[in-house]
Amino acid sequence: QLPEAERLSTDTLVRSLVGRGVAAEIVEDPADIAALVARDAAPGDVIVLMSNGGFGGLAQTLPRTLALDASD
Repeated sequence: QLPEAERLSTDTLVRSLVGRGVAAEIVEDPADIAALVARDAAPGDVIVLMSNGGFGGLAQTLPRTLALDASD
């Protein structure tokens, strides 16, 4: 177990990014993440998923969500 001071704080990370003018937000639900990425992705974008587990099936959900969004 890492001490609290050494753990990643997503709240601190997002505040820091937003403070630098970078769009950032915390989204925990995999379906909401897929919808957010599909909304903001543009043709030619590269999307990288990094997880230490299944993350609610996001790796399977995201391509389907992107395909549905592209057909609109």
